[in-house]
Amino acid sequence: MRGKPFSPRIPIIPNDHNEASKANNKERAWVAIRSNGAPQPGQWKLFLDHTFAWEQKLQPKELYNLASDPMEKENLLKDPKHQKALTFLLDQAKKAMGDQGSSRQLQK
Repeated sequence: MRGKPFSPRIPIIPNDHNEASKANNKERAWVAIRSNGAPQPGQWKLFLDHTFAWEQKLQPKELYNLASDPMEKENLLKDPKHQKALTFLLDQAKKAMGDQGSSRQLQK
């Protein structure tokens, strides 16, 4: 808005809802990773299960192209045609991993 260039938005969308608490739920909430910058055209959204935030594990559960499926009805995770988008989003998640099993960088 000010006419200055800006850095792309971080593609990680952490879930801080009550259901994400270890004490409140065995299943816990998933984490979404979203980006329009994948090497494959589209607006991609990947869901990782709770082990991303708590154990730094990358266990993808769902993949959607919001450009063609804004209601997230068709899970494209197992479709080999979308491997480039999946790989890109998993790489973004790896870059965002923090210390001690947290997806947030610790304050020093």
